[in-house]
Amino acid sequence: MSRSLEAFRADLRQVREMLDRDGAPVFSGAEATELRREAAALSRKLDELSDSVLSVGLLGGTGVGKSSLMNGLAGSEIASASHRRPHTDRVLVYRHRSTSLPSPVLHSAVPWVEHVHDAEGVRQVILCDLPDFDSLVGLHRRHVMDFLENLDLLVWVVSPEKYADERLHSFLAEAPKASGNYVFVMNKVDQLFGAAPLEVGYDRLSRMAQTFHRQLVERGIERPVIYTLSALEALGGGEPAPWSQFNAFRHHVFHERDTKEVAAIKTANLDQELESILTVMDQKAIQAGKLRRILEELASEFVRDRAEWARTGREAFDDWTESQVRGCVRARIRHGIQEPGAGSLVRSFMRRLEEDGATTAEQASLKVSLSRDGILGQLVEQWTRMENRVVHRALREGVPQSLLEPVQAMFDPEERWNRWSRSLATLIDAGLAHVQLFSPGGRRWIEPGAYSLLTALLLAGIGLHSLGVVAPHETGWRAGLLWLGAATRMLFSAEGLSALASYGLLRLMLGIRFHASRKKRLQRLEQKIIEALKSDLGRVWDTELDAAISRLQDHRRDLEREEEGISRLRQRRGRG
Repeated sequence: MSRSLEAFRADLRQVREMLDRDGAPVFSGAEATELRREAAALSRKLDELSDSVLSVGLLGGTGVGKSSLMNGLAGSEIASASHRRPHTDRVLVYRHRSTSLPSPVLHSAVPWVEHVHDAEGVRQVILCDLPDFDSLVGLHRRHVMDFLENLDLLVWVVSPEKYADERLHSFLAEAPKASGNYVFVMNKVDQLFGAAPLEVGYDRLSRMAQTFHRQLVERGIERPVIYTLSALEALGGGEPAPWSQFNAFRHHVFHERDTKEVAAIKTANLDQELESILTVMDQKAIQAGKLRRILEELASEFVRDRAEWARTGREAFDDWTESQVRGCVRARIRHGIQEPGAGSLVRSFMRRLEEDGATTAEQASLKVSLSRDGILGQLVEQWTRMENRVVHRALREGVPQSLLEPVQAMFDPEERWNRWSRSLATLIDAGLAHVQLFSPGGRRWIEPGAYSLLTALLLAGIGLHSLGVVAPHETGWRAGLLWLGAATRMLFSAEGLSALASYGLLRLMLGIRFHASRKKRLQRLEQKIIEALKSDLGRVWDTELDAAISRLQDHRRDLEREEEGISRLRQRRGRG
């Protein structure tokens, strides 16, 4: 295991995001719940490793550029001269706001002042700017010596003017840290080059570095590590000068940080715990891959067979509409019709002749009853057959039940029926609500007007015939009585009874004619409503088929995303 704490934290964060993602098909069920619990516990343990940050101390004389070197490491301005002025005898501690101070620093008896920053480049590095050794006296010098015990890495910073300062070498001899934790930085090397030719600058730098190296060896520092650089140049950005070793120095610091983080992770056995979680996730990914391939094949098959399924479903809905809905539509249409006069007798008589005296439940009812028995139940069973194709193939491939549950939910017959029954009821109620009663507009006055006209003609004929009985000299009420008596005799005479019979026959013929016309219009209206309902119900079936295929494809893509996420995490850890 060679990954740093920050990389480990990123891996664990991705693991938890994958486990906690809503609708993640791979990570569902009791096993996934246990994985989430283990990942949460591992995250808590990781948060407790605050002492795994690297504590770096920078020690040097006045004016050697320690603040510039810290800013260069951080990649931004985190330290300034204003921090030092009021605290020349104290240690200045710089930490990222998300990082806790290590216990040795936090509880140190040495006076220190904390500065918080947001530089991501040194999130896991505590930078400690120690007081200038050439200005320390007495107790302050002892404080600095004691504080060195809290540091993981001590950077001795010198400059071309002060690398041979005897006070530096004297302080170095008293320092308690092992030489393996020492790094020496010769800062401000750009002063050696200036306007001089490059060869001259390199010659100066070489002789100075060799001298400094020899001095350190003479002081007992075996194989001293020396970096020559210019912190100001590094902080300014741009392409570093060929003589600058700033990048190598920065890499050394971060390598030391990673080494300590790795040691902390190993000590706490965190990587083994994460690896055990990932092993289970790998198995889940393999199983998800099997299910994904099955869904991909079945989705292709469903797309290929969709036209046949759509035709079968529409035919079933057409049969169900004819057998279960048409009678209700007919009853709705006829329910409110009031045929005038003899029309009502004709309607009742003709209906008995047409129906042979039978009345059906559909005609007597104004509401369609939805039931899973019969045709609709067969359509519901179609979803069970689709589910069985997925489940049987998945079980043969060894896919666990926990991965199959979301797929089974897509084809759940109970859920399908509940959805359908609500949709069908809504469609049918809407279709029946559009039923228009017979004789809209001016048609409703045609039949009563015809009957009234026929009656008026009968009365007019009787009245005109009776006027011939009244003498011309008769006037007033006597003439009226004579006319009324004559009309009455006429009505009950053979001629009058013949007229009444003709009137009744004509009225009957009109009633039959109006009934036939009304029947044709009702049939057209009934057929129009039935065809509209068939079309709407067919669209419901088509929509359900398309939704089923779409859900399978979406689920397949979700599985693929989970697989790829686990694969990318594995690849990143392998490269680390």
